[in-house]
Amino acid sequence: MQKLILCTTSTKNSGKTEFLKKVIEKFEKERCNVVFKSETDKWGDLYAVFTVNGKKVLIQTNGDDEEAFIRIEKLVSKHSVDVIICPTRSRGQEQYNFLVDFAEKKKYKVFWFRHFFMEEHPESIPGISRILDKANNELASSIFNFVKKYLKDG
Repeated sequence: MQKLILCTTSTKNSGKTEFLKKVIEKFEKERCNVVFKSETDKWGDLYAVFTVNGKKVLIQTNGDDEEAFIRIEKLVSKHSVDVIICPTRSRGQEQYNFLVDFAEKKKYKVFWFRHFFMEEHPESIPGISRILDKANNELASSIFNFVKKYLKDG
């Protein structure tokens, strides 16, 4: 089975952390075994390792700094992680280069995707926040379903 990195990419302050928290919540709601879950840090970030179909999945809400990269490397080594779900900004090469180099070194395939967000403040359009929230909940469910199937069939 090919190991995967599923990476949501967008600009700073576009909701990557909040979206990935929805993904973590979905894994918890589906009663996946929690191997490890951090406390939320002072920036609102957290990370968790789950077991799905006997394989390990790491979900990290922070992927934009060196500390996050080091944490990913440590958790992958410690828990033999098969799927990583993390964010990166769409600008700036440090995050992109780390993920590409890490994937090549550890033999992961990287897939980039975008969650639903607005460049402008969503509160400027009445009702749009609710629509974006619903769309991101559905995308979190789709990611969970994809990972579950991939780890079962892979």
